[in-house]
Amino acid sequence: MITNELIYEILSEISDLLLLAEDDTFRAQHYKKVAESILTLEQPVYHLTARELSNKLKCSETFAEKILQIARNGTSEMLEGLRKQVPEGLRELLKIRGLGAKRIKTLWKHYNVTSPDDLALFSKEQLASIKGIGEKSAIVIWDGLMNYLESRKKMILPEAEKVLLSLKSRVVEKYNLKDAEIGGDFRRKNEVIANFSIVAYGNEDITEEIQLTPHIKAKVLIKKEKHSY
Repeated sequence: MITNELIYEILSEISDLLLLAEDDTFRAQHYKKVAESILTLEQPVYHLTARELSNKLKCSETFAEKILQIARNGTSEMLEGLRKQVPEGLRELLKIRGLGAKRIKTLWKHYNVTSPDDLALFSKEQLASIKGIGEKSAIVIWDGLMNYLESRKKMILPEAEKVLLSLKSRVVEKYNLKDAEIGGDFRRKNEVIANFSIVAYGNEDITEEIQLTPHIKAKVLIKKEKHSY
């Protein structure tokens, strides 16, 4: 079973994607309204029947049953289907503060913006000149964009641990090493990892950069081991 807050996030994403994928303003608004109503509930959704949920949210029992399925399964077939219809870059734009589905659709349809990287080609002044944005919103969007672009270069510790342990194994095997260590932020156990490195001793000095994700590179540093005789 999942929390009401997570159900809210799922329904809100469905609302945004309905607007982007199908231009269905009515359904998008309905999903958003129901999502917001869920946050006002005093008890978890999964403690309610479809009829009780329908009365509290002022929606049909059929819709209420869909919500209960989300509560039980932690996902939605409708959401998965909509994600396939909307390009990944547009879904990334939804993560940027100040941008909603309506503004993203304008940028997509009229300015061919399909990703955060496309949006980064605009200056704050150019964003401000777009109908429906304006100067104040342009500043919020620009700051949100810069923060998002920077965040793509980082990972939280548990996510980074899986990636770096896998990389360490590959490096040890590739260079026939006895062992290797993960350095940088991971070694210091920082909650957010911004630099990624593997260090080791081997038969020769080697420096290599390995692409972990489209936006993150790891540095491999192997120092020639000194032998004493």
